[in-house]
Amino acid sequence: MLADLGRILNPALNIVDALVGQAGMEWGNGEGLGRVVDGLVAGDQVIATDACVMNLMGLDPRADWGTEPFHRDRNSLLVAAEAGFGTVDLDAIDFESEVAPQPEGTFFAVMTDSAGTNVTWRRTMCEQALYYHEHRREFEQYAGEYILLQDGVVRWHSPAGTIRESRRVLAGEHPDHAMWFKLVDPAEAEGEHYEVYQRALAHLAELV
Repeated sequence: MLADLGRILNPALNIVDALVGQAGMEWGNGEGLGRVVDGLVAGDQVIATDACVMNLMGLDPRADWGTEPFHRDRNSLLVAAEAGFGTVDLDAIDFESEVAPQPEGTFFAVMTDSAGTNVTWRRTMCEQALYYHEHRREFEQYAGEYILLQDGVVRWHSPAGTIRESRRVLAGEHPDHAMWFKLVDPAEAEGEHYEVYQRALAHLAELV
């Protein structure tokens, strides 16, 4: 979604207020830790600008799921670059800075769940996407609605798409099994790329 928003808006001027940053997490339980950087970053391409910011944070803009700080999600900058929008290759960016990169470990993401749980979430999410693809007709009763699909069962559905209950509660007896969020569109005008889930499963198999 973030990669899509970047491509749609494609801002010509991107300014990052990096005077003060935060490590750990953005919200919740007071676990975010303030970091004084005294930096101000500006660029004319949104992905390249954020890649430079990641570098100044002491993080690798080429990193992806399973590595710091992407414990649960893919690197949206890398996703955009892989699709041909922007770059995360610092050697390909005209980048100058008066601020030195932060030491490794200054910025990090709190791992709220174990690595094993994150792997299981990713695997079961891909499996649910492919299950939906293979059994689309079974879900036509929810046409025009958003669903959360877990283990082949619709755990939640709504035409508005606003989830007001915790996913951890909705997951019920299998909190380590992902729920796949999908707009049920029998015509598939959305253009879901199911091959992405197949590639992700193949990547997980390589890790075992």
